[in-house]
Amino acid sequence: MPGGVSEAQRDQPIAPPTVGNLASLYESQGRYEEAEEVYVRALAGQQQLGPGHPSTLTTVTNLAHLYEGQRRYREAEEVYVQALVEQQRQLDPGHPSTLATMTNLAHLYEGQRRYREAEEVYAQALVEQQRQLDPGHLSTLATMTNLARLYEGQKRYREAEEVYVQALVEQQRQLDPALVEQQRQLDPGHPSTLATMTNLARLYEGQRRYAEAEEVYVQSLAEQQHQLDPGHPSTLEAANSLAHLYEGQRRYEEAEEVYARALAGQEAKLEPDHPHTQVTLGNLARLLDMQGRHKEAEVLRERIS
Repeated sequence: MPGGVSEAQRDQPIAPPTVGNLASLYESQGRYEEAEEVYVRALAGQQQLGPGHPSTLTTVTNLAHLYEGQRRYREAEEVYVQALVEQQRQLDPGHPSTLATMTNLAHLYEGQRRYREAEEVYAQALVEQQRQLDPGHLSTLATMTNLARLYEGQKRYREAEEVYVQALVEQQRQLDPALVEQQRQLDPGHPSTLATMTNLARLYEGQRRYAEAEEVYVQSLAEQQHQLDPGHPSTLEAANSLAHLYEGQRRYEEAEEVYARALAGQEAKLEPDHPHTQVTLGNLARLLDMQGRHKEAEVLRERIS
């Protein structure tokens, strides 16, 4: 078959870099059977590398994703479970490869609304991470975020809040001066800390707990303005989130103040046509329009390239 895999080639091993390139090419052309065949052959050849080898893990993940993309969920699950069994048998329970496979499996369950099974896998991964790693380790925090979002998606807000707060406590614990020399320090402006604060604030906002959401957003924005450049994406996101919170409560004057401060900081540090400056101009113009201040809004829009 032209461009395909010949019978003579089927038993030949595939070099790891070639696997992804060839299979991706087939996938992009909708030649899923051939892509699957490449991944399966690669996995057979990678058995000698072991289940924790990066090449093996990449191939497992790609094959499962191929199945997922075709809604062949049972087969995707089989690939992840088989890989996980081997990893748990041969590797430490907290090995990064094992935890990565657990996360992928949980995501698969979550996508099928098999929430109980997803929760079990996330919880198991979290136990191993907390046992093996520092509580404030980025991998641990990522799993906590996944678990909290799973709860949030099921409207289990109290449990989601507990997980987010626990994550923040662990991140803030890294600030203890006695631990600075012993552990990796996370400052209040660390991206992981700020992401958790944003998630917690959005959780509060979704429950109309506006005062609590505002408190977290304000703290997050203050830390980012202190630690990061005014044009940093995280700073812009924090300002937008706080302003949107005010807008939703029709606190237009306060929303305008947030946008105006963000714009002043961006104009002092960035070029006038910088994307972040342009976004803030657009948001401020939209806010003015909402209040019927169309002439002022138009002046701002004239500055948008």
